[in-house]
Formats: sequence, structure tokens, C-alpha cells
Amino acid sequence: MKRFTVTGALILLLLITGCVSSPSPSGSSPKKQDQQPGWVADIGSAYPEAEYLAVLGEGDSLSKAQAKAASNLALIFESRVVVDSKVESRYVEMRTSGMFSGSSEETAVTDNISQMSDQTLMNVKYGESWTDSMGKVIVAAYLNRKETAELYKTRMNDQSKVLNRLMDQGDKSDTMLSRYAYYDSAYIIAMANEVMKEQLEIISPSAARTAAMGYDLSRIKTSRTSAAEDLSFRMEFTGDDGGNAASILSESLTGMGFSVSPRGDIAVTGSVRSEKIERNNDYQNFKWYLAIEIRDESGQTIMTVNENGISTSTTESAARSRVNTDVKKVIDKEFQKQFNAYLNGFVEK
Repeated sequence: MKRFTVTGALILLLLITGCVSSPSPSGSSPKKQDQQPGWVADIGSAYPEAEYLAVLGEGDSLSKAQAKAASNLALIFESRVVVDSKVESRYVEMRTSGMFSGSSEETAVTDNISQMSDQTLMNVKYGESWTDSMGKVIVAAYLNRKETAELYKTRMNDQSKVLNRLMDQGDKSDTMLSRYAYYDSAYIIAMANEVMKEQLEIISPSAARTAAMGYDLSRIKTSRTSAAEDLSFRMEFTGDDGGNAASILSESLTGMGFSVSPRGDIAVTGSVRSEKIERNNDYQNFKWYLAIEIRDESGQTIMTVNENGISTSTTESAARSRVNTDVKKVIDKEFQKQFNAYLNGFVEK
């Protein structure tokens, strides 16, 4: 089973920004003043450290200054939790699919989604701005510690409730795929909560100490690992020159934590074919077709992938090699995308 490490920096969660407001007056456009305002030299004069986390950002426009300020704010958070990018993508998919709709935290802030640096945060706001004589815009980005801490605790609590429901459904599942789907989704949410708790420890240590997670992370990890190990896939490819597509797909599945065996319960049938074609160029061109179908342990088709493309290179052997490269890209992207969509289908019901 592929394990995810707990160290380094993180790219996870959605950046939720509230209304652009400030404890100091703010406006929609940079203010031009001859004299530098006090908060530029001493940001604590406008944003006391006990109440706010605040930094400055500068750029040649307000939007660029805000982006830089948000990035600088993110640097305060030296997160020790790192989550695989595929786990990150699943969490984003689960949130945007409406899985958490109706929870109390959804009404607490407006989902104005934006990305900043290598760390994403909740409830980032921007204060007033100032433009110096050279046209450089300076703006503040800040978090209200108390307000943001409450939002974090609410979201973590809501997500814990969803997580425990998914674990309960996984425990009761009677198929291998559904059991893994529930445990995997619970794991995704748990990792998001772990990241949020670390951020909360910086925003408000006292709030972090009182934030109850309400679940056993080690049990979630163990259940997910065990469910993945129980899922075994068998390859049944035809027209696969040299077995390349089957090998690529096997590598993709094992990378997701599953096993591949001739006696696997989950059948993966597929075909790959390519043909040389003439195009209006001086290269060798091959049109290729890829078809993949997955059937569950009962024999029911759960997903299909049908893709085609044209691979081109200077020689015939290089063009054939390019076919394998392009097929791999499809499997790595489209196959995993559709498989994740299938897994999400369980938890969205």
C-alpha cells in the first residue's frame, strides 16, 4: 500500500476568502498619498499581533500586491503535513461536488476560491492599500485570529461528522469496492483535518488545544490500507503490442495501493491498437485507440475509458514509442480521474 508521509510543505484545502474588510479603512483601489501611512512601516499598529496574523505584499497593481501578500501570509505556516497531490485533488472534488452542503460551516463564509503559494488558508482578508511615488502598490493580508479559529473548528467538526458516517458505511459495506471507497474518502477528510489543525495551532494555540477531532486516525489508515490490499485486479488486454498498456495500467493501480494478479476479483479488460497514417507533414504518424473496461466482483461494468490520438515523430520506431508515452498519459490522467469519480459516487449518494 502506498503510504503518504507526514512532513514538509502542503498544497491542500480550498482558500476561502471573506469580504474584503479591515479593522482600518479600506477601499477597492490603491490610495495615493504623499506620506507613507504608519501601517506600512509598522503593520502591528493597524493589526495588533494578539488579534491578527498580518503581512504586507507589494506589486505593480492591487491584484498583484494582494497575491503577494497572501503568499507572504502562507509562509508563516510551516506545515509538517504533506499529502499526495492525488489526495488533495480528491478532497477538492469532494468539496466542489456538494458533499458538505448543508453543514453549518457552509453558511459561515462565502466560497470565493483562490490559490496562493504552497499553503492555502481559510478566511484570508485584505486591508487598505497604499501606492508610493514610484507606483508600487502595498497592501495588507490578514487573518482575524478569533474569528478564523471559530471557522476552522466549525469546519473540522463538520468534516469529522461526515468522516465518521463514511467509516460506519464502510464497516457495513458488502462489496470490496464500496468498502474501499468509504474508507478512502474518510481518509481524505482526515488528512484535511490534520492540516487544518496544524494551521489552527498557529492561528490560535488555545483554540487548537480544545479542538476535538472525534475519530481515530490510526484506525482510518489501517482500514483504508486493508481495504486496498483486498482489492486485486486482473488484466485482460488484447492487441497490446508488447504488453505496454497493461503494464502501464498495472503500475497505475499498484501506485494507488492495489494489487494486480491473474486471479484478481476485479476484471480489467482493454485493447490497444495503432495504425500508420499519412498526414501533411514530414514525420511518421500513428493513430492509436485505447479502450478500457472495469467490472466489479459481480461482473457488472463500473467504468469505461475510450480514448484515441495521433502520435508523431521523426522515425517510425520513435513514433511507435511515442504511442506508448501518449497512452500512458491517458491512463495516468483519464483512468484515475474516472476511477476516482466512481469512488466519489458512493459517498455522494
